[in-house]
Amino acid sequence: IIVRFGGWNKAVEKAGLSLVHLRNISEKDLFENIEYVWLKIGKQPVFRDIKSPISKYPRAQYVSRFGTWRKALESFIEFINTPSDENSVEELIGKSSPNDLTSEPIIKHKTKRYPSERLKVQVLMRDGNKCKLCGITLTGDNIHFDHIIPWSKGGETVLENLQVLCSKHNLAKSNLEYPKK
Repeated sequence: IIVRFGGWNKAVEKAGLSLVHLRNISEKDLFENIEYVWLKIGKQPVFRDIKSPISKYPRAQYVSRFGTWRKALESFIEFINTPSDENSVEELIGKSSPNDLTSEPIIKHKTKRYPSERLKVQVLMRDGNKCKLCGITLTGDNIHFDHIIPWSKGGETVLENLQVLCSKHNLAKSNLEYPKK
């Protein structure tokens, strides 16, 4: 290749392919990729899971940045367990105004309804990938993140109020309150 084309990059260009330089990828991007792979496969990824088409970045990026895959996972765990603004909450429940004819409180949420990718990974790390009601192993689209105290009843989207359920049980549960198992 060197003799014929003058180097690998020139050979790739002669073949009509574009060069993809994966340099200067931030740790945050690498960690978000681990989050994505974790959620996609429904369990903690192992070294062999970090490959195309699931992973945006090759395994070599993690080894190059962190030394080993294990060290990359350790750094990822530190990243995931670092509190972010959307995971910290002070529950706000406002009382109805005197002019309001209903006596029910107006619920004001401090968090968004749907958990962030980071929060989903924290729930999976805590609960594993098993439904809390029936215990079946969950993967992919069958994983549902359920509010223990329903969103409609003031439950916030925080680690303590989320659990993993299969799609069947989450859809059946609706906005009922089941005890956390």
